[in-house]
Amino acid sequence: MPDVFISYARSDDEPPATAEFGWVTTFVGELKKVLRRKLGGKGAEVWMDHQLASNEPLTETLLERVRSSRTIVLFLSKGYLASRWCQFELERFLEQNAANKNRESVFVVAIDEADRTKLPQRIQELIPLELFALTLQGIPELLGYPFPPRDGDSNYWKRLNELAHWLAQQLSRQPSSAPLLEPVSSPSTAVKMPVVWIAQPSDDAFQGNWEGLASAIRQRGIAVLPTACSSYPVTSSDDFRARVESDLQKAAILVQYLSAKPGRVFQNGAGTPDSLQASLARLQCELRSGLTFIQRRARGINVEEIPDQAHRAFLRGVLECGPEELRSEVLAALDKLRQPVTPHPAPDGGIADSLSICITAGPKDQRLCDTVAEIIQQLGHTPLPAPPAPTVDQKPEEYRADFEALLHEVNGVIICHGSQPVFWVQGRYAQVLRVLAPRHRQRSGAILEGPPPEKVWSPRNNDGMARLDCRTGVTQEPIRKFVELLRQEATYA
Repeated sequence: MPDVFISYARSDDEPPATAEFGWVTTFVGELKKVLRRKLGGKGAEVWMDHQLASNEPLTETLLERVRSSRTIVLFLSKGYLASRWCQFELERFLEQNAANKNRESVFVVAIDEADRTKLPQRIQELIPLELFALTLQGIPELLGYPFPPRDGDSNYWKRLNELAHWLAQQLSRQPSSAPLLEPVSSPSTAVKMPVVWIAQPSDDAFQGNWEGLASAIRQRGIAVLPTACSSYPVTSSDDFRARVESDLQKAAILVQYLSAKPGRVFQNGAGTPDSLQASLARLQCELRSGLTFIQRRARGINVEEIPDQAHRAFLRGVLECGPEELRSEVLAALDKLRQPVTPHPAPDGGIADSLSICITAGPKDQRLCDTVAEIIQQLGHTPLPAPPAPTVDQKPEEYRADFEALLHEVNGVIICHGSQPVFWVQGRYAQVLRVLAPRHRQRSGAILEGPPPEKVWSPRNNDGMARLDCRTGVTQEPIRKFVELLRQEATYA
């Protein structure tokens, strides 16, 4: 009984000049080696038959081989879709066995931009592992063609290793006597697994971060979109937008990791790929409840030294973190989504555990703002940093209206006062007080005085807003006490 059945088109395995074997044969040979390392012993029995690939008549013996295989790997391409075997015999096989098969044993490897809608319905829904990349002109290039790269850190080897990891996991779960696919739950009880969308990075140096995060998510058995970090065409903003929107609509968790480089600007004034992806992600969050959008910038970026004005404004208010921190945060959000916990009221009968808290600071106090946001997150609550100034395409009155609308929605607000000129702080303080006072919510606001210790101005103590003294350094305790006040305020409300 084969462990892995390889389904491919003969046109995808023709040996290139000076090569002894075709691309698929070479890839499968390397896959066998990795499976031996992961499974031990003889590894997995991988079956690849040239009779099927060349569209020879399908015998009952060959069909029995397919039926008895524990997993199937499909090399999806335009040639695959044009194959009589792929389009008719395999489709009929899957349809005949749909009642007692599931998808966990089917693995799709895309080697070009083939139209998945031409596959059987049950295969269409699978997210493929892409073994190709798009050039800047949007042309697909097959990874490892004509020869596998010598660089072991290349995407070719990373994705081959990912495929081997998934196969090994599936083979380890299935006893060797098991059929290809196990029975599945009825549609009413089936659980739909979440999809994670990771924004395409504009900085080539961040492709490794993208691949590392995607690999960690996939190893949890969760699909990632796009299927490769360079999947979206950057030559046309319309094509880029359409591809991003299509993927966002399928995702439950949205992730964007930003660098100091703004990337190329679309010619029609649609901004950069980073800003366009962020706008589309926020729009999805407005249209669909329950979405999680994790947007972070790389640690160590001095936002105020970024020469590009639009990118500088874009990064303001975005929390910073390292790649490992981002990975942990995304996996934690994924675990929470996969195992939802029903919110419980506080012991005193008050509100649920998590609060949303707006943090606002001037351009010179963004690091202070990041520190406060991190502490709020450590306390188990949701920080919502507000941009310190309007974006390039935003009118001042729109910016003020958006900020005040946010104040109406959150449980509380913290104004950070560090080294920012006092006029900005006073203006923000007056704006927050004007919004909170008519609703008798002054206790929901606080001003946090951070370093340096000397301050030209401090607020009055009788205006109802809390004062958090962190002039010698930001610590968790004053913020924790303010959060407890917010909880009491919400409970009494």
